[in-house]
Amino acid sequence: AHRHNTLVRETIMADSVVSKASAMLRAPYWLDGSPRPQYRGWMMGYLFRSTDWLVLSLLYLGTTTYLSKEWELTGITFRVLFTLATAYNLQASDWLHNLDKKLHPEISKETARLTELRHYRRDLVSISAILTASHLLWINNIGWDTSFLISSILGLLCTISVFLCVYIGMPDKILGEKDVFASMKGSALIVKAIFGFQFFGLLAHLAWYAASLKGVAPAVPAIWLVYLPGFFAYIGKAFKFLKTVSFGPHEFFHMFILIGHVSSMVLDTVVLAEQQFEN
Repeated sequence: AHRHNTLVRETIMADSVVSKASAMLRAPYWLDGSPRPQYRGWMMGYLFRSTDWLVLSLLYLGTTTYLSKEWELTGITFRVLFTLATAYNLQASDWLHNLDKKLHPEISKETARLTELRHYRRDLVSISAILTASHLLWINNIGWDTSFLISSILGLLCTISVFLCVYIGMPDKILGEKDVFASMKGSALIVKAIFGFQFFGLLAHLAWYAASLKGVAPAVPAIWLVYLPGFFAYIGKAFKFLKTVSFGPHEFFHMFILIGHVSSMVLDTVVLAEQQFEN
């Protein structure tokens, strides 16, 4: 009897371990079949579905608008664009990475793949939109000149190019291809190259220029450095050995990008407050 009870307990414990392990496994991505780590999209989903990001964004916009010199319309516009771009990214990322938890279990594979493709496109466009909005905001804070006017136009063209690339190079009909991932690869590489140009080209140049200035400027390289680990994590997605069942480089990408957003909001507010104090 004692041995029987021991076997029963061991069986229950083993079943519990298997159940927990199964709960950690999520449905893979429908587009390419890659695994979906347990915590993929958790941060983005929580912030989008809760009111936390909305409250933070409204607080940021309200405070900076109050501190703005004579309600400087250009700066207010760029701040609104920045917060809208971050909110759009949160929503797109939540749907892309948590789609396995949102769709009905009996939904067809074709519908799931189409839905994932559409949110993948939105996610890519939103990343470029954030880079462009941040670039414009901090150029405006430093002060416009001819070179910055050119780089701001380049930034806008980058986001337009990403939009065209994902909607022309990754249309809905691409799902009819035999190897969807291979068909999308070219467009995806172009988009990521544009991201690289925006961050390591336009924003890095702005940060390098700002580092030699006083006042507003030191905030720019500080923000760029906060974002930097996130972009290295984004590059690290290509290395499979860095991924686990629970998380991978993409989770670190999300974490540092969110920290970068908050840092930009905080430093922008601090800069405006200092200007008000000096005046």
